[in-house]
Amino acid sequence: GDMYFDGTDDYINTLTTFDIPYRTFSLWINPERSSGGNNVLVQDDISLTYGAVEFRILNGDLIGNSAGNAALALNNINLNGWYHLALVSRPDSGFCYINGVQVLAEAATSNGRISGPYNKMLLGVGRQRNTNFYKGSIDDLMIFNCDFDPQKIDSLFIAQSPFPPFDTLSLDTTLC
Repeated sequence: GDMYFDGTDDYINTLTTFDIPYRTFSLWINPERSSGGNNVLVQDDISLTYGAVEFRILNGDLIGNSAGNAALALNNINLNGWYHLALVSRPDSGFCYINGVQVLAEAATSNGRISGPYNKMLLGVGRQRNTNFYKGSIDDLMIFNCDFDPQKIDSLFIAQSPFPPFDTLSLDTTLC
């Protein structure tokens, strides 16, 4: 089952730091609010060696941060629909994927926030754990200690997708 966050005060503190040189975060989100700031997941602290990681919705736009650099991943996110999100980090670069497609590639930094830092992974809240609560669902969160290539991300998206792409269907017209 998915995890539902009410947008008011729900969040999950993993109490775990995923500050490792090669990492992949994969999850599905179904946002219900796009106004203001809504953090889906965050690990953000100046002390992190391999950079902050984050997915947040800010005034309707999805921001991705896979290795210390935050950037716009998607304009005007649709509400009440599922998205597969993935962040891939390497010591020198970071990548963001939406529904199996790479949308960002950034040089890695070790930058993290000095203001209200927190080096543990949080779901559904900002790094300060008292603002930017996420409203919606999160499902199938997976964290890997390796850096998936684009083909593996796409395969993961297709394998978990509730609606497989048409090109996987047989061309046998007797099925229709």
